[in-house]
Amino acid sequence: MIFKHLSSERKVNILQIILFLIIGFCLVVFLYGIANFPDAPYKFCVNGPYCGKTGKYHSFETYSNWKQWEKIFFSCLPFGIFSGFGVKYLVKIKSRL
Repeated sequence: MIFKHLSSERKVNILQIILFLIIGFCLVVFLYGIANFPDAPYKFCVNGPYCGKTGKYHSFETYSNWKQWEKIFFSCLPFGIFSGFGVKYLVKIKSRL
């Protein structure tokens, strides 16, 4: 194993850093969506191609970018949640070492 020569405390620290990086990535993806798609969710409109929740019209390109962000965010979300629980568990383990 890669971490065979490391102490238990060092392994916990490395895992904690990895989990924090995963959580950070998910937060960055979330904030990107809030900043770039404030009018989301987009839907098909009768008068225009797509419109947001305020009624503003959006192009197909904006809609496809939003759908791509949505897929990435919902793919990332479970990893962020499990990483949060993992960090909580590692803090508990770290206090026992």
